[in-house]
Amino acid sequence: MRLFEVTEPTGCPRTKATDCSCDRLRQLAEAEQTIEAVAVLGHGDAKGMISFKQKPGKATIISGTITGLSEGLHGLHIHEFGDLSDGCDSAGGHYNPTGVDHGDIDNGHVGDLGNITADSNGVAKFSIKAKRIHLQGATSIVGRAVVVHEDKDDLGKGGDEESLKTGNAGERAGCGVISLRELTESAIAKTIEDLPKNITDKHFKRSEMPQVKRPHLEKSKIPHKDITIKVADLKPVQSERVKGLAQDVADDYHSKDKPFILDKDNYLVNGHHRYDAARWLGIKKVKAIKVEMPIEFLQKEFSHTTSNTMAEDVVGMNPHAVKPYFSPKEADQANYEWINQAQVDQEDGVIVKGTDGKQYRIMTSYGNQHFEDGEVYLDGVTDPEYLDTDGYPDAAELLYYHSATGHYPDDEEEVEENFADGKKKGKSRPGRVKRSGASCNGSVTALRKRAKNSSGEKAKMYHWCANMKSGKKKANEDMSDLDVNTETAKQLIDDAIARGEIKNIDDIKQAIMGYRATRIIRYPEDARELWKYYVEQNHKALQKA
Repeated sequence: MRLFEVTEPTGCPRTKATDCSCDRLRQLAEAEQTIEAVAVLGHGDAKGMISFKQKPGKATIISGTITGLSEGLHGLHIHEFGDLSDGCDSAGGHYNPTGVDHGDIDNGHVGDLGNITADSNGVAKFSIKAKRIHLQGATSIVGRAVVVHEDKDDLGKGGDEESLKTGNAGERAGCGVISLRELTESAIAKTIEDLPKNITDKHFKRSEMPQVKRPHLEKSKIPHKDITIKVADLKPVQSERVKGLAQDVADDYHSKDKPFILDKDNYLVNGHHRYDAARWLGIKKVKAIKVEMPIEFLQKEFSHTTSNTMAEDVVGMNPHAVKPYFSPKEADQANYEWINQAQVDQEDGVIVKGTDGKQYRIMTSYGNQHFEDGEVYLDGVTDPEYLDTDGYPDAAELLYYHSATGHYPDDEEEVEENFADGKKKGKSRPGRVKRSGASCNGSVTALRKRAKNSSGEKAKMYHWCANMKSGKKKANEDMSDLDVNTETAKQLIDDAIARGEIKNIDDIKQAIMGYRATRIIRYPEDARELWKYYVEQNHKALQKA
């Protein structure tokens, strides 16, 4: 399938350039896929990242976080040109291909997006559904500029000539060019490649870097202080990067207050993907916590933060994963869309983007001879030769078996956890309730009754749901809701500890990974719970052995 139709008009109406050979400004036509674009506000006092996403035949969703604004309403518009050679002033007027007066998001200029609201800290978080904004075709906004203004947009109701032209939204507080997302990913990768080779004299693998954070430092009593530092003064030392992670960080960079962790000489201990995102976003100064110790000391002192991530690493590999692979972010989004879609059939599945950059569609098996009626399978959208020949009971299971990281999408069924020992509200164990055929809907009494009338895993999950709602205390030692095979794995580990074959926590870790890989431990969340159990017990049996 051909994804992009390239046109070569004489002159470029979006940037005022003499030609349109630049890849990021190529016009998209007949694209049967979800299109994503981003804009970084790199000019003006207002900073941030704005994302644009449009599914075939659907409205474009525009979302983002912008900082550096005054409290209150601010006009947001698409402007005609992606020419920022003279800052925001050279972006031209509002994008207005139909030649009408200024108005609101439904009437007026195509580029009119109404107002966004900044809080008392000058931060505006927003999500806009724009039916008239397109990321493909003749009226595509890709290559144009998005501008946030200093004042409120009166939506053309001000009663004067300027209101019908600009909405009296005032000066341009910040702006950025709208580019296709895959091109921004390439730009970040290029930013990393272009790091000066002599920027640091120390280099470590990612596995050698502690994931130390503020709570670790506060607990350790090691002297540290909050500072503001120039990005140019940071010294990155991590030689490896996770593909695509810097882009994910950049997407949400301005909405989180997450300081970098530095050693006494400004070597970067934690925050390398955030560092890459900051450089690409053009951020000059960042917040950091400076620890008055050399990086080598911090590596030893906080080595447990690296090994403790085994709680994730235990489910960090799915030995049965098959291509194409999906990232945790894409899996969660696809599962959410599947769950909330009124009807899913052969014509209308849910699109999910693979780590290979291609897009796929989750579909049900109705009318398909390869699967049982009602099963779910994966079909290629951008690769028609690809067809997943395995059927799955639901979308979450499918996404898990296409997850090399072992990530299981968040379960849609939220349960009020009400343990008497102070556990906080969260989600049910991912997929366990649904996979067992149980449900947490109903009263505690009804759930107990269903548990008595059920058996095996289904009965356990009904009891678990009832425990959540009733507030029954669960001690750390209580592992009664584990799958029966996992209970077997636990007994094998305990026996090995008693015989002296398992002598330390790392041996336990290896045992859990082995049982997970051989599928004795069937569910990733059980592996996580078992690991946490041994870590939290620190482990008593090992101390006695």
